[in-house]
Amino acid sequence: MKVNLSLSSSWERRVVYKKGKTRVLVTEDEHSVALQIAATLRSEGWTMVGPFASLAEAVEKARVLDIDCAVLDGDLKGEPTDPVAEIIIERNIPFVCTVDERRYNLPAVCHERYPVVPKPIQDGDLLLALRCVLPMSQGGPARGPGRLHARAQVRSGRRSKQRKPTA
Repeated sequence: MKVNLSLSSSWERRVVYKKGKTRVLVTEDEHSVALQIAATLRSEGWTMVGPFASLAEAVEKARVLDIDCAVLDGDLKGEPTDPVAEIIIERNIPFVCTVDERRYNLPAVCHERYPVVPKPIQDGDLLLALRCVLPMSQGGPARGPGRLHARAQVRSGRRSKQRKPTA
């Protein structure tokens, strides 16, 4: 894959990557959310693999498919997606988690190690989180994930707090 680094007007490096090369596995059981994720990935030229709405299918596909990263729903039809996360971690594939605003369904491994994007998903937050975990060759940050990863976590936390119902 060819990566070209160019200077923007603010003298920061930005990444230009070939479209259609990044394959993103998606586990999501809500049809409307899956469509939104598909549109977001397509807007970046990335390819969505899935969506997989059942845990059994997601586990099977996570083991065998050639993917660059993943977007994991916290649970699929009430079943936690921890087994899928464990497989993806074993394969050394980066991922982000999507959860409802209460975060009850957050896979255990996501608590501190991976970006979390709250539902309803904001396209910019999903892309920011994916860019944090992707290597530069697939459209990730040119200067390392640390600062962006922190921003994704902070933004996710803020959104959750703002959406709590008032009594």
